[in-house]
Amino acid sequence: MLVLLRHRRHRRRGTHPRNPAAGKAPWKPGDGLAKWEYLEAKGEQRGSVVLAGSDQFERQVSLRQQQMRVNAEAARRERSESRPERPKLLTGSDFLALELGETLWRVDGLLAEGGNALLAAQAKAGKTTLRNNLIRALADGTPFLGRFKVNPAGVVAVCDLEMPDAPAQGWFRRLGIQHPERFMYVPMLGRGASLDLTDPDNVAEWAADLKAAGVTTLVIDCLSPVLAALGVDEDKPSQVRPLLEGINALKQQAGRGSAC
Repeated sequence: MLVLLRHRRHRRRGTHPRNPAAGKAPWKPGDGLAKWEYLEAKGEQRGSVVLAGSDQFERQVSLRQQQMRVNAEAARRERSESRPERPKLLTGSDFLALELGETLWRVDGLLAEGGNALLAAQAKAGKTTLRNNLIRALADGTPFLGRFKVNPAGVVAVCDLEMPDAPAQGWFRRLGIQHPERFMYVPMLGRGASLDLTDPDNVAEWAADLKAAGVTTLVIDCLSPVLAALGVDEDKPSQVRPLLEGINALKQQAGRGSAC
């Protein structure tokens, strides 16, 4: 493994910077006035004070305003290009006349088809055990926890961001799943950034893969590594919400399904 460390060396006391244009700087040690006049002429002085109302001040303000306008326009175009298609306006009569059917449950009373579910618990509370029981129930069609009826339509996929491959394989082997072809395992330890669902292009790629595999239920275990990889503070809803919107966009593009 190669580790490259970037370090800026401090100038030794008593030395002076060189002229970046050519040769040595035209001043001697201690000749502060010559140094200042030279840098001022070159426009390279640092830490100088620009007086409000001066020509230089107005030029800098104008340049900063132009850059702000450029940034704002670039952001607007980016939002425009990634904006989803605007939905149609429906009257109340039209909406009520739609044949949508009744709410279908992937897990009776717990996980609706097309819905989201969040499991939150302390460490070592049994989240992985519960997750594996859900996968077995959806794959084999057996009641979840021996109580809740399931609809095992399609394939259930689990994105595992926490467990190494070998231990995960051991867990699944001990489950004794009768229909392993009905679940998919996505090893993602250390790959949280690849699940960036705030990126429309990435959402489209994931949706295409899930749709091609016939996935109807997606399990993300767990969400924390994704948030960390994206630099999202889980205690700030304004930062988490874009990722949740990405999950909804993923479900729409991949077909009707559920996420947990």
